[in-house]
Amino acid sequence: MPHSLYLQATRAFVRVLLAVARSYEIALTINRDSPETDLVKAYKRVALKAHPDKGGTSEHFRALQEAREKWEALRATRAERPSGRRWENGVDAAQM
Repeated sequence: MPHSLYLQATRAFVRVLLAVARSYEIALTINRDSPETDLVKAYKRVALKAHPDKGGTSEHFRALQEAREKWEALRATRAERPSGRRWENGVDAAQM
């Protein structure tokens, strides 16, 4: 289940990134299957243009931040849970 939530968050993050990039005429070569490092680089590139102090709008920047925060939260959760083990309430069931 967490894997599918992570994929949904990644798709939403990429969708927001591409929409905001299109608004500022930035060409990105990412998709939902891109490595995490490429997604982070694309985020930084778009965030620089969308930042209100750099001529962007606060709505675009806020949308980028929200999408990144949700993606990062699920990404961290995914990294904490080793695959192949059963977890209950954050505790490894094998250790119980």
